[in-house]
Amino acid sequence: MSSTDAMGDFNEHLKTYKGFLNLLTYSAAGTVALLVILFFSLAR
Repeated sequence: MSSTDAMGDFNEHLKTYKGFLNLLTYSAAGTVALLVILFFSLAR
């Protein structure tokens, strides 16, 4: 296995990780938004 193959593999893992992180961020933001909306609708 050459070093270029290892780097390509590493980049693929990085892409997957970034995608997962983005998904996590979006779902977290969505959850927070839902909680805020719920809170304001209950606070009235």
